[in-house]
Amino acid sequence: MKVLAGFCQSRINDPKLVTCYFDEESKMWKQLSSVGNLCAPVRQWSTAERIGNYLYLVSSDGSSSDIYRYHIVEKLWEKLPEPSSHRVIHCLCSLGDHVYAISPSSPPEIYSLADNTFRQGTNNLHLLEQKRELKTVAAAVMNSKLYVLHGFLKQHSYKSFKQGKAPAPALVHCFDPTKNEWENVASTCHPHFGSSLFVVDDRLYVAGGKTNVSFSENALVEVLNTQERALSWFGRRGKNKGTWSVVDQKHIPANIISTQWK
Repeated sequence: MKVLAGFCQSRINDPKLVTCYFDEESKMWKQLSSVGNLCAPVRQWSTAERIGNYLYLVSSDGSSSDIYRYHIVEKLWEKLPEPSSHRVIHCLCSLGDHVYAISPSSPPEIYSLADNTFRQGTNNLHLLEQKRELKTVAAAVMNSKLYVLHGFLKQHSYKSFKQGKAPAPALVHCFDPTKNEWENVASTCHPHFGSSLFVVDDRLYVAGGKTNVSFSENALVEVLNTQERALSWFGRRGKNKGTWSVVDQKHIPANIISTQWK
């Protein structure tokens, strides 16, 4: 069976353009069957997640999102029930028998693979400090936990009594489904907007994106260290919130990334 990568794209309301996928066996881009047989028009794919023989994709227009499912073997499309929040979904992550549909400033919507229904997940916004504006979000699964990274602007008050917003290190927290609760994770070293969160060799990385919401410098690559440390004052061992560190990318030729953004 061919292997699908999680990158698909289309154009808004253009029936001549198709959705494509990358075949890892042939190392070529190929077309998926047309999604035109669905009643609702597909606007633009924003994220994708593969689970077994299904590819889940999000179609967004900037104000709301729809979720579709494509069967790789049967080559059939179907539209999932609408999420209850009707918000823009930025990313999908699968964990256990559920798919988490995540947006920047609201609790995730949780889709059950068993009964084909959505429910609103546990609220995680109490972990976010006040006076901050969430902008982008990324998510990944590591060690059976869902990690979510928020890019945001922190509000500042200046001596002139004027208020402004400046980019701050990204906020990270994770969801433990066994406890049904969110936990704080250390913030990154630097700001991240539009970055990707992914796992390599059981380590969590953030890469890509920018240092601000507007055109700015490319964000650095960072990795999370979650090793246990001794809690000497309690005489036991515990797990800290982790620490982030910058990963040098000396093998990337100068200006190759910035050129792609011009």
